[in-house]
Amino acid sequence: MVHPTVTQVGRLILDQKAGRDGFLTDEPAGFSATVACTPGVEHHEEVACGLAIFDADRGERLRLDDCSYSVDRHPSGRFRFGFKIGS
Repeated sequence: MVHPTVTQVGRLILDQKAGRDGFLTDEPAGFSATVACTPGVEHHEEVACGLAIFDADRGERLRLDDCSYSVDRHPSGRFRFGFKIGS
């Protein structure tokens, strides 16, 4: 294909313990989402991803060094991006 593209981004799935409504301040927060692409996107390096974290009370963007992501490929061809935000 001349212009391969992302066709769908799934809903965010939070990595929370059962029965909890949120994350504690001193524990890492994690979430994941699946991404489907048109034929021609063969590797996750071809999909640009990013993470922006904002303080809702102050309305300002936070700069955090303790963030990471991983990528797995489903048998369906979709990518699953997993993000971790440190404490």
